[in-house]
Amino acid sequence: GEVKFYTAENLDVHSPDGGPPDWGHYTRSFGCTVFGEKPLLMMFHAGFEEKLFVLPRAPDGLRWFVAVDTSKENPDDICEEGREGTLGHQKSYLLKRRSMVILLGKP
Repeated sequence: GEVKFYTAENLDVHSPDGGPPDWGHYTRSFGCTVFGEKPLLMMFHAGFEEKLFVLPRAPDGLRWFVAVDTSKENPDDICEEGREGTLGHQKSYLLKRRSMVILLGKP
């Protein structure tokens, strides 16, 4: 099949507060929303304390579901496709220290 690559129009990189990313030397956190067939919100946090991320709105008609949270113990850290965890509210997500989270947009 044909290989497809994301373009700048498909990606939105942002800071935990939802603003422009901070690429400074001491920055330990950022997020990236990927708008594709299955929208993804990836959040990365290398800090030593918890970090609250403000979530962008999921695309119309979709909600964010938790697909990966590396702070959780196996087998709860990575969900099987179709078994993603419901995210109670869609406004923010508290990342644990030194972890990454992937949210999946779906109906």
